[in-house]
Formats: sequence, structure tokens, C-alpha cells
Amino acid sequence: MKLSITAAERRSFVSLAIAISLGLSLSILFSWQANAETVVRFQPPEGNAPGGTRGGASRGDTVCIQNSSEQNQLLRALIPPGSNYGLTLAERPEVFAYIPTTTARQAWFVLKDDRGNTLHQHIIPIAGHGRVIPINITEHLPALEVGKTYEWGIALLCAGRLQIDSPFTSAWVQRIAPSTEVLPYMNQPPSLQKVAALGAQGIWYDMLSTLTQLQLSRQDPANVSTWSQLLRSVGLGDVSTVPIERTYK
Repeated sequence: MKLSITAAERRSFVSLAIAISLGLSLSILFSWQANAETVVRFQPPEGNAPGGTRGGASRGDTVCIQNSSEQNQLLRALIPPGSNYGLTLAERPEVFAYIPTTTARQAWFVLKDDRGNTLHQHIIPIAGHGRVIPINITEHLPALEVGKTYEWGIALLCAGRLQIDSPFTSAWVQRIAPSTEVLPYMNQPPSLQKVAALGAQGIWYDMLSTLTQLQLSRQDPANVSTWSQLLRSVGLGDVSTVPIERTYK
């Protein structure tokens, strides 16, 4: 059976197709404009750092580190210089470290409470070339408590085991309750608007985690640019262009 389409119906179909196409184009345009207008800044939280936090001492800095002439050759926690602690809303947040070019192929991760009691430790495989790595706090642990501060650290296992001169760094994480400003974003998918809201409230770890998700899930130059600009703005410019590698647990 052959269907016939009148001229009026054909014009109607064409108009509908144009409307749909225009709607999609406008949606993409508005989304691009929203991202382009979003400025991400990190506002350090008010008040002093939680009691007991201190700089993450690194022992044996250059043991098994290659390319020692590079400015960013040392193992470090990715945290604004001079603060050494960051906030999170998450029960089990991601923390971030810069792993330099090294002959080590494993790193040791540890999480402690504010009294120095070890809550968790595990071995992380590393590739040996300079990377920023997100590290998940294991789901096997109880959730971090609101208002409590925890210390995390990472060491390079230069000889395949932890030694007194193993390169080591540490930082602190404090879990807080969400403010009214970030509460609307809690269950929202990653976006630059969410990153900006977290940064404005000084929630360092979640801001980095959300921006990392955006970078790795969407190949958008704006996300890469935002990451680099953000790190430079807080004094981490020497690692602002280092690749992120999410292969560690």
C-alpha cells in the first residue's frame, strides 16, 4: 500500500524537524554559555586549621626519584601550600597526590584518625611517570564522621617495601556538613557550576573530585583549562599541567 503525503503535511514535517534541530542547537549553545560564564575560584575556609594538623614532612625526598632537575620532582599531597588540610562533604572522599617520575612501582597509602591510630592502609600500583592520582578512601571503612579530622599519607616503595628513607608526604581531611549554598548540588551530576559552588565554600577535596570526573568523562578543553587555572591560583602551578590518571584505588 502506497502512502501519499500532501504538501501541507510535508511542510509540517519540515517545520517540526527544523524546530527540533533548532531546539537542540539552542540547548547546546545555552549549555556552552553557562560553562563559559562559570568562574571557578577556591575560597579557603575561614578560621584556623583543625588542631593538630601540621605540614606533611617528606623523608628521603629524592630516593628512587628520577628527573631530579625538574621543579616538580617531589612526591606531594595535592593541597594548597601552607594549609595542609582540606574539607569534604563525602563519607569516603577522594584525596589527591602528585606522583613524580620514579623507579618505584608501588606506593603505600595510610589513613589515620586525629589521635594517630591507623584506620586503613593498602598498596597502590603506580606507573612510575609523573601523574596526579585520585585515591579513593575504601568502602570497607566506616564513613568519616562529620566534624572529625583525619590524616592521610602516601609513601613510595622504592625497594618494594616501606623503609625509613621512603619518600613520604601527608595531609589532612575534615568532613563537614553541607551548607545551604552547596546542598542543592549534593545529588547533581558533575558540572562546572557544582565545582564553582564547592570552591566558593572552600570544600577542596570534593571540588577536585568533581572537576576530575568532568575531565575524564568529557573531552572538553574548558574542563582542562579550569583545572590548570585553579591549581595555579592556589600555588600549585608547577603541577597544573600534569596528567590525571584514575587507575588507583
